[in-house]
Amino acid sequence: MALITTAIYLALGGAAAPPPRSLSPKAVIEAKFAAVNRHAVADIVELYAPDARLTSSGFCTPRQGRADVQRTYQDLIDAVPDLAAQVTVHVVEGNRVAVSFTARGHLQGKSFAVRIANFFTVRDGLIESDDGVYDTGGRPCVALASVSPTPATSFTTVGETKEPERVMSSKEKNAEVMLKVFSAIEQRDQPLDPQRALDLFQPDVEFSWPLSLPYGGISHGLRPEGPTWRGTWDALQPTEAERRLDPRVVAASEEEVVVLWRQRGISPAGDRIDTPVLGLYRLREGKLARAQMFYFDTPAVLGFLARVKGQ
Repeated sequence: MALITTAIYLALGGAAAPPPRSLSPKAVIEAKFAAVNRHAVADIVELYAPDARLTSSGFCTPRQGRADVQRTYQDLIDAVPDLAAQVTVHVVEGNRVAVSFTARGHLQGKSFAVRIANFFTVRDGLIESDDGVYDTGGRPCVALASVSPTPATSFTTVGETKEPERVMSSKEKNAEVMLKVFSAIEQRDQPLDPQRALDLFQPDVEFSWPLSLPYGGISHGLRPEGPTWRGTWDALQPTEAERRLDPRVVAASEEEVVVLWRQRGISPAGDRIDTPVLGLYRLREGKLARAQMFYFDTPAVLGFLARVKGQ
């Protein structure tokens, strides 16, 4: 599974031909997924920058450049001739695009369905970075030279549950930590116990928000300087209903967790906002080390905050 699941996450997307460099980041990623579903490897490769960097839950090391892109996708499509990707979530913030999708097909006569979260950076019409997160099911990582359709590297088939407890415990623990983090945020009307904070967050935890927002940019630690998400939203979330985040784990690996959650608020005049956010969370030593958030509708959030400011 590590092999194909690894390659799979990478392969799903594409375009019919090298796209004009004027294409938006969203159009580039849509083109990539279209090309993957057409199994057009050459078109996929043309969408990546010459020095593009690719990572995946199943890769032993990052992969670099178009030659690695070509080999990864060609091996994948050779192994899964009926490979198809169905995108369920598509979020764009500037030159960053987050996608959640399900890869389906047949491998060695068995059907599979793998849920994957992909995070792209696109510049000048080309993909610069491509990071994939999914459950490897405990399979060992795959080096590019060893990518080939072998039984040891097959996908988890539909309904299969044979996954090593040790590895699953690591993945599940990361998901559990993130749900505890969200619970602490929802209950922030109560002081966060210092020990609980130490248990959940790395001291130098990094938060990355869309630059266009008042609290946008990168900050470090739980007490950063300047505008913050909490400073912006506390007054706009007076009750439990507004503070409720409804986190749902989309994908998890031994190092990262992808969570879909809700941003809610109410203005003094009674205007409301309720919009989804997709977050990529990296854990280190069982604690949150980095959080990167993608809003589905940043303009709506900016409009809501502007109206609040004028009330």
